[in-house]
Amino acid sequence: MSNRLPFNELLRNSWERSGSFLCVGIDPIPAMIPPDILTREQAFLTFGYKIVQTVFPFAAAVKFNHAHFAAARAEHELEQLIASVQSDYPDLPVILDAKRGDVSSTAERYAEEVFGRYRAGAATVSPYLGWDTIEPFRAYESRGVIVLCKTSNPGAAWIQDEPSDDPLYLRVASRVQDEHDPNLMIVVGATHIDALARTRAVAPDGHFSCPWSGGAGRRCQPSLATCASE
Repeated sequence: MSNRLPFNELLRNSWERSGSFLCVGIDPIPAMIPPDILTREQAFLTFGYKIVQTVFPFAAAVKFNHAHFAAARAEHELEQLIASVQSDYPDLPVILDAKRGDVSSTAERYAEEVFGRYRAGAATVSPYLGWDTIEPFRAYESRGVIVLCKTSNPGAAWIQDEPSDDPLYLRVASRVQDEHDPNLMIVVGATHIDALARTRAVAPDGHFSCPWSGGAGRRCQPSLATCASE
C-alpha cells in the first residue's frame, strides 16, 4: 500500500472507471456460500474473490466485513483476500468494515490491525467514545477513515438522535466537516432520507458512505454507496 494513491484519489478514479458510486459489501455467511465452495479449503477466500471478479466492472469499491471472517477463524483468509484484490485489481478501493472504536493504546493497535496487518485502503470506525478514538487511524495519512454517523439500525436513534435540538449524529458530521480531511468519510444509512439531507447541510464538502441492504438471503448484495459531495 505504500506506493498506492491516497484513498480519496483512488476512490475518485474508481468512480470514473466504473461509472458508478456502488460499493459491494461482502459478508460471507456460511449458510449462503454455495456448497461446492464451502467444502473447499480457504472457502471464504475463494468466495470473496469470486464476488470481486464478478462485480469489478460495475463497482467503485468493495467492503469486507471483518466479523464474518473472524467468527469463522478465517482472518488469514481475509489477509490473503485483501492482498490478492489489491494485487490483481489495483484500481479497486478496498474497505475493511471493522467498526473499531476505543481509546489510547488500544485504538493504536486497532489502527495497526486494519492498516498494518490487513493493509486495507480504508476502515469504518466509531467516534462514540470521543474523537481521540479516530486520531490513531488518521495517523495513516493515505488511508480512508469512514466515521459512523447516522447508522441504519433502528436502535441507533436512542443515542444518535439525541438531544432532539442538537442530535449527536449531526455533531459528528460537523466535526468531520471541520477537519477538512479528504480521506475522512461519513456513514449515513440510505434508509434515513431526512438524515441524509440534514447531514449534507452540515457537511457540504464530505463524501458519504450510505449502507443499503438489498434483502435477506442474497449471496452478494450492494451494501454501500459512496456519494460524491457535488
